[in-house]
Amino acid sequence: MASRPQPKPVRPAPGTPGARRAVPARDAQSPAIGAGGGGSPRRAGGVLRRGQGSQLRQQSASGRAVAGPAPATAVDLERAPTRSVVPVSYPIAQAAEKSGLSTDTLRYYERIGLIDRPARDSNGRRSYSDDDLAWLEFLTKLRTTGMPIRLMREYARLRRAGSSTASRRKQILVEHRQQVLARIAELEACVDVLDYKIDNYERLACETAEPPTHVYQEKTA
Repeated sequence: MASRPQPKPVRPAPGTPGARRAVPARDAQSPAIGAGGGGSPRRAGGVLRRGQGSQLRQQSASGRAVAGPAPATAVDLERAPTRSVVPVSYPIAQAAEKSGLSTDTLRYYERIGLIDRPARDSNGRRSYSDDDLAWLEFLTKLRTTGMPIRLMREYARLRRAGSSTASRRKQILVEHRQQVLARIAELEACVDVLDYKIDNYERLACETAEPPTHVYQEKTA
């Protein structure tokens, strides 16, 4: 039995309720905007050029142009993120605590020229920076290893003069290192003597703690 042909749907006339807006045909070689797959997005009737992503517009259901989303900001992967570093300052009491020196020593070092005059805060009090603390730490190592104040003052004066004095500053440190190494060797020899004496006392203590053999036999008889 032959099937009856289905009647074709009747489209409503333009301007009547339910009528659809006519959409212009797309370029056959241009993929639809927002469709998946490769290729760059294209407009209906033309290619969307580079740099026009922020001007991309879509047609709303009411026919008004609506601005599309702005493109994401490009990230420079070759540059690390930066942040502003606020310099830190320390009052004299805190600088003394961090450096292990007393406030009187800090004032003395300033008076004889070992350290530069520190900055002053809004109240006129001394304010030390991280660079000041690093220099104080180096001075402490020089003083701990026995460098005389005279040489420390010379080194500080040469440091202020700049790179032209690098040769003399190196010479001061090389000579001081030789003296430090000689002092270390001398101290190691003293440590050997102390170890020898301590071992003798420990051996003597062990011998005193053990009773003689004949006394032990008499008590057990």
